[in-house]
Amino acid sequence: MERRSLRIALLLDQVVSDYQLDIINGVRRALSRVGARLIVVAGGPLGTAGKPNERNFVFDMLEEAAVDGLVVLSGSLSNQAGIGELERFLGRFARTPAVTIGVEVPGIPGVSVDNVGGSRRLVTHLAEVHGARRVAVVRGPESSVESQARLKGLEEALAAVEVPLKPEWIVPGGLTREDGMSAIESLFSLRGVRPSSLDAIVCVNDESALGALDALHRRGISVPKPLAIVGFDDAPSAQIANPPLTTIGQRVMEQGEVAASLLSGHLTRGAPLVSKVLEASLVVRESCGCRPPTQNDSRDLPYERPKIARTLRLALIERRAAIVMQLARAGRGRIVGAQEWEGRLVDALSAQVDSAEGGAFFWELERLTRLHAANGGDPIVCHDVLTELRIQALVCVEVEPDLRPRLEDLFQESRLTLARVGSSVVREHVDTLAQRMRVFTKDCLSQVGSPSIERLRGILDEQMPEMGIPSYCLSRFSADGEKLEVLASRAAGLRAPLEPALPRRSLGHDPNLEMVGTTLVVPLAYAERPLGTLVVSWGATDPYVYEEIRDLLGMVLFVIDQAERRDLWSTPPDVGFGP
Repeated sequence: MERRSLRIALLLDQVVSDYQLDIINGVRRALSRVGARLIVVAGGPLGTAGKPNERNFVFDMLEEAAVDGLVVLSGSLSNQAGIGELERFLGRFARTPAVTIGVEVPGIPGVSVDNVGGSRRLVTHLAEVHGARRVAVVRGPESSVESQARLKGLEEALAAVEVPLKPEWIVPGGLTREDGMSAIESLFSLRGVRPSSLDAIVCVNDESALGALDALHRRGISVPKPLAIVGFDDAPSAQIANPPLTTIGQRVMEQGEVAASLLSGHLTRGAPLVSKVLEASLVVRESCGCRPPTQNDSRDLPYERPKIARTLRLALIERRAAIVMQLARAGRGRIVGAQEWEGRLVDALSAQVDSAEGGAFFWELERLTRLHAANGGDPIVCHDVLTELRIQALVCVEVEPDLRPRLEDLFQESRLTLARVGSSVVREHVDTLAQRMRVFTKDCLSQVGSPSIERLRGILDEQMPEMGIPSYCLSRFSADGEKLEVLASRAAGLRAPLEPALPRRSLGHDPNLEMVGTTLVVPLAYAERPLGTLVVSWGATDPYVYEEIRDLLGMVLFVIDQAERRDLWSTPPDVGFGP
């Protein structure tokens, strides 16, 4: 009898930031090495008796599900309820091996980053390198263990350099961009703190820092002068902020990968489950006032010079194999949709430097960038490749030093080409996704006036693949809440036969989704009423659309239930999170 693949559930709150995306991708990377399936369960942060969370019912369903292990994003899940509630919650899964990420839970091994040390390193840099003595703080939720640890590190660093932290400079905040914007409003408008009285603002994470940065721009306050701002996480969005954000790299993707590796090693080889603390690293960018070293510095190049060639073109040909190898390393497997692109770039460059006119290299570079972006790649990767190619070309141009200005002009023009293509690709992507979401929203809202399950199936069949979701299963609870009635199902682009009903322990996975490597379980609710689940294959064109889809389908299911006059839980069921 063939042994089934391991089924690992990743428990998190929601998919709304780079942090969750990096965790998911790290876990997926580790599980792919052992052929395990990943079920991402986005059940919202844990609620409390006084403040229940309408999404937590999906965690109740998980108790009955056949999963072999749990990876728990403990920091995000406990931000509202606190570590005690998280410990009680995980006690319900005591027989299932588990590893936490972010916050230590008594009795459960976990992977975390040194939040205290990271925050201390960040503030020490501000004080010692930039002379910052007047520092404001946008703190996280008081119930968040990670936020409190970062605040502790900040206070220790300021105390070490004998810098006072005034109470009015500590602003309550949160973990979202909206929280960061609100914190700036509170600091300068409600508390009356003058921007000129501060040197820097330290935020609990990158998302709140990006919100604070936006709020500062709106007020006409420049960063980093007169006011520096820093975050914590090193999310991808921190790199492209204006200005790029100085932060602490907590190796988010690595945390997910390490946690999943520990769990899979335990399940497959019996390896012991142990806790690991990763060192946090300082990532210096422009928002604190630093100028990071340039990647284009060609001084003291360590590469081997041409031995035979006496012209630039012949030098590129002589060193072609070595250059191709270096370009492959620069790409690190991140160029998608193109084969043997390294050699074509070198050949195109050789052809262009030997021609007074011609645009072979520009054309090949643009073709590669567009193909890469069309397959979902990040255009920034092409800049890394171009940087390496420039350095290699500068080694070769030593045989014809008079051509160096022309070569530099060529690479400058290439940068402009990449910027133009990247900008157009991003704009097209944003416009296309916005248009698709407008159509999907309009179609869903049409259900308010004339609800129809059959028409809803048609909407999903047409729109979900357009958003990069080829497989999904939409189901709602039966009137007694004991089963899930499948309303719509699609597998890899084909309409699948509908199952009459699924058990609650399935979480909404019909048989067609059992072959999908990674699925996301989205609980659907409206007005604190649990309605059902949407299970989708992971990999939407923009993962942030999952939350928008959840809001819309929760409303649609509610409208359909009302139209059918189904008395589906007039009050929310007691699933262990409410009063």
